[in-house]
Amino acid sequence: MLQLLFLEPSVRDRIQNWSKLSTYSVAVYERYPDDPTLNQILINLKQQRKLFQNLWDQHNIQQKKVSFISINDVQNQTNNFRIHSASHVDGNEDLHWCMYVPVS
Repeated sequence: MLQLLFLEPSVRDRIQNWSKLSTYSVAVYERYPDDPTLNQILINLKQQRKLFQNLWDQHNIQQKKVSFISINDVQNQTNNFRIHSASHVDGNEDLHWCMYVPVS
């Protein structure tokens, strides 16, 4: 999701609250400093997008929280979703999930 947010302009253009979501998304990844796959993604994003690097430099996870996302579909109609997530799923600290639940 992080790569889509920063590397795909069509995704960025469709998310109405992109600024808040991107700031929070950057901060969330601070939780996993030893994940080699994530670290490679972060290195690539820092090199490819100055905006990502700026957000990374100033992030503070305690101050960031986003619980919804508004996405425009291909017909430019807005779809709203509440974001639900959990960490330590089934007692496994490396297992996390995130669901976007439609809001009507």
